[in-house]
Amino acid sequence: MPATISPRQNKLEFSGCVFLRPRQTGKLIKTITIRQPWAHAILHLGKDIENRSWYTHYRGPLLIHAAARAEANPRSLLSQHMSRPPSGNDLRNLQTGCILGVVDLVDCMRGSKSRWAIRGNWHWVLENPRPIKPVECTGRLNLWTPPPDVIEKLPKWLTR
Repeated sequence: MPATISPRQNKLEFSGCVFLRPRQTGKLIKTITIRQPWAHAILHLGKDIENRSWYTHYRGPLLIHAAARAEANPRSLLSQHMSRPPSGNDLRNLQTGCILGVVDLVDCMRGSKSRWAIRGNWHWVLENPRPIKPVECTGRLNLWTPPPDVIEKLPKWLTR
């Protein structure tokens, strides 16, 4: 008897037995809350390092959540890392309080040579930024897993 997989019910049937598969969504993908303009810089301006005071063992897809509160003087902050940052008008309208995209967290190190790296911090190495349609939700400290109602609103290609 061949095995049948039911993705909607998330189960595998084989030889008359039913095995429930744990959903990967919400268990594997993690989220980090970052203030604007840094979340925007990661997804649109080539920011390939996230500076943190702590190390993480996590590797894989990382949702970028824009904190509810943005940094003051975002253009001035970005000008420390870019010769031509976006205009103040563009930066004033950045979205907050939502998940804006996903990157791949591929390493965590000290001593990165990236222009975005701040000496003395852990440098989370980010690759492959992919913006998504914003999904509103409340952020948290540290790495966190989105609640099921938020996961349901994410693009399906992220939750498979």
